[in-house]
Amino acid sequence: MTLNNKFIYCIDEYKKLWYLQDSSCYTKLQTYSYEEKRKNELEINKIIDTVLDRFKLWPNKSLYLEEDRKAWAIDLNNFINDSISNISIDECFAIKHFISKGIMDITKSFINDSLKNEDLSLNDIGQAIRNAWIMNILQFMLDIKVEYTPSIFGYSMLYPYTDNLIDSNIIFEEKENFNKKFNKRLQGIDVFPSNKLEAEIYRMVELIESQFDREIFPEVYESLLLIHTSQMNSLKQQTTSCPFEKDIADISFKKGGSSVLADGYLIKGELTEEEIKFTLGFGIILQLCDDIQDIQSDIDSKSATIYSLSAKGHKLDMLTNKLFRLIEHVLTTDIQPIKFEHDEKIVPFMQQCCNFIALDGIMTHKSYFTKDYIKDIEKYLPVTPKFLNNIKAKTPKKFNKIMKKFDENELKTIITYMSV
Repeated sequence: MTLNNKFIYCIDEYKKLWYLQDSSCYTKLQTYSYEEKRKNELEINKIIDTVLDRFKLWPNKSLYLEEDRKAWAIDLNNFINDSISNISIDECFAIKHFISKGIMDITKSFINDSLKNEDLSLNDIGQAIRNAWIMNILQFMLDIKVEYTPSIFGYSMLYPYTDNLIDSNIIFEEKENFNKKFNKRLQGIDVFPSNKLEAEIYRMVELIESQFDREIFPEVYESLLLIHTSQMNSLKQQTTSCPFEKDIADISFKKGGSSVLADGYLIKGELTEEEIKFTLGFGIILQLCDDIQDIQSDIDSKSATIYSLSAKGHKLDMLTNKLFRLIEHVLTTDIQPIKFEHDEKIVPFMQQCCNFIALDGIMTHKSYFTKDYIKDIEKYLPVTPKFLNNIKAKTPKKFNKIMKKFDENELKTIITYMSV
């Protein structure tokens, strides 16, 4: 069976599983007492306030500018590391363990390489880093050395590069032409770049090719073609205005599933059937969690997802219950064949992270859920709703107030020193 056939089969199985999930209630979400919430809030506030205060002290003018900036960066990095080590939130075991595997150093190397392209914004780099972290976590879970590889950098950078090209002001025909050329390049066919951005995109493919020989690891490139096809197919979400016009579940599942499937192939080269199924499932639940986070922006941009389409005429309680149950299934049943160090602690942490992304999306978009649902769901938040609202509203304002005195280049300079 080809990878494409395995992919279609697993997606169909996950779609069946989605529709079979009980939507009447959620299950096995961790609750937090008021005392636990307050303790978490105090620790989070301390870290945020201290980091913000440290940024105020960034040396702009000094007789010993280089030395002072290095000292500032060392001081801030030490504080962050100490804060993570000392934080008492139970789930932080996994974070501490991943840090012990070198993720912080990998992140610094990734940032340093990405900052070499002056055309990338900090948001672009942040988008790429998030995917790199998922790949590092998968390295750990698939019993591979957690390290920085050409494929991690190349594949993660394809996200902002291709998004920037597709979102650019070039005409539709030029975008179509790029998509056809990119498809050929992923197949191993040489194509000539039309501009600097295209050249960078093809260079990222070269980085992957430097690590995985096409003849030895053909499924690596089949997985890249799957994510490219799924991304192009997801453009149909922008032309869908009502349910059942297109199979939005199929589009979303393929888009999310193929993304993490490619992550898996690009760290291991080959995957077992169990690993294919798990990476697809993990990608699907991450996609659905993102869709809950983006309900309003998807409605505003007329991008159709399971949640944005349903929100027009229905409360989203039952659809979200399905997601909680799907998260539980993927991270209890489908992950069982994937054995790794401290899985008994790290798997619950992963489940909590996915649940919290969904919970945060719910609290951000309260108007699309019933009042009883919102009231009941609050006990599963690790902080109080008031704190969550304040931190999302006030912390960016505090940070922006400090950052106003820095332009984009100065911020990149700060990050460069922090990444040494």
